[in-house]
Amino acid sequence: MIWNTDLVASLPPMAWLAECAAGGVTFYHGEAVEAGPGFVFEGAWAGAFAQQDLASAATVVGSGAALSGDGVLFIPPSHTLEGLYHHAGDGCFTISNSLVFVLERLGATPAYDPHCGRRFASAVLGIEDYARPLISTDRGPVERLLHGNLLLRPDGRTEQLRKPTLGPCPTFQAYRDSLRSELAAIFLNAADAARRRRYRPVSTCSSGYDSTACLVLARELGCDRAVTLTTARGGVDDSGAEIAALLGVELQPFERIARATPEQMAEFVATGMGGEDVIYSAFDSAVAGSVLLTGFHGDKIWSRDAKPNVVLGRGDISGSSMGEFRLRTGFIHLPVPFIGALRHAEIAAISNGAEMAPWAVGGGYDRPIPRRIAEEAGVPRSAFGMTKKAASMLLFRDDEAQPNTRGNPGHFLADLPLARRAALRLRERLFEPRLSTAYRLDRAPLRPLAHRLRDLLAADPRLFEHDRPTASLEFRSAVAAIRPRYSAVGTRRT
Repeated sequence: MIWNTDLVASLPPMAWLAECAAGGVTFYHGEAVEAGPGFVFEGAWAGAFAQQDLASAATVVGSGAALSGDGVLFIPPSHTLEGLYHHAGDGCFTISNSLVFVLERLGATPAYDPHCGRRFASAVLGIEDYARPLISTDRGPVERLLHGNLLLRPDGRTEQLRKPTLGPCPTFQAYRDSLRSELAAIFLNAADAARRRRYRPVSTCSSGYDSTACLVLARELGCDRAVTLTTARGGVDDSGAEIAALLGVELQPFERIARATPEQMAEFVATGMGGEDVIYSAFDSAVAGSVLLTGFHGDKIWSRDAKPNVVLGRGDISGSSMGEFRLRTGFIHLPVPFIGALRHAEIAAISNGAEMAPWAVGGGYDRPIPRRIAEEAGVPRSAFGMTKKAASMLLFRDDEAQPNTRGNPGHFLADLPLARRAALRLRERLFEPRLSTAYRLDRAPLRPLAHRLRDLLAADPRLFEHDRPTASLEFRSAVAAIRPRYSAVGTRRT
């Protein structure tokens, strides 16, 4: 296939879009995308940069494409916090690491869909059951690819291929060694002198289990910087200052924002993933040019109580709305608990095994693996993991829906027929009571009966909480606000 790359300096640095038609592929990309003959990539992977061995890497933090003997292989991250978005039509296959970029290039407008939030949030179901067709537009449907690689053959047929899996981890030490090995390989890849742009590690740091373990692992490999939000939801202290000081790491503290600007909200809501990570916009300049380590998914992988799964099933979509922020700011997102997470059953067995008993503290907030990682590095037991805290801004809940935090979808609402507007307003008024009741039933005694009642009211709260009726309008409004940053490439003529 003919392979063309076109650097467009005004694009977000880590954004790219490919168009495949008539035996050729053309990539439009920003300044931080590595591009060459048969190879386009933003981010890093656990492998030698010079070998460009993307297809053989089990841990990929970023996205791109490589030319193979069978066609073009498109490669999303090995975590499920971001994906690739593609559209087929008019004899052209279009794919990008930005949904907004695809829509702008197609000149497409998302259709009104009061349930689009549920499809976006279906990423929590894991890599087998998430919704592939994502949104409808006036140019046809746009689909999403999570985790698995996608082979586009010269005749236009596509085939999804599984990523490689890390080797067995029968013991804590084997698992810890695997984490360290993958992190070391990613850090080397990200700092390779042959790159257009190089990155150095920065870790998040809080008083919780997951980021503490991430910082310990990163510190062993030379990471000397961390960022922290000083407070969590509700204003409680969540600073990682004590931990950073114990580890000898320079810490930059930031306040958790109580209210985002419309511009900040648009950047996070335009991903379709709810926007709850807008609080991390505080890190903007501090994480630019970094490999940012976070603890997303640690609540499942490292919990003693979570039911193991082999599909990367999650409890919520936290961490999933940072895509546009990341592409603009220019950092690599490395959620450490996703490393080797397809072996969740083995990891859970370690957490509940006899060898971890000294690091099990009991109760509902008990994660022996990160506790052992931290305590063996000299972090005292009392310094972290004492109470569960959370930072995300839950925009789907009324108590966090402060003025200006949900954007301004007014003109999209006005475009709807009067009857549809009335139905939407009614559903909006009923949404919070339905969600609150579903949460209570989810935790109620007599679980089988309570869950049957819950499912009648709001099946699977993980999905329903993102099914707020006006979410579709806010998504469309956010997309419209972000589109101009991709306008330099222009709309493709059909």
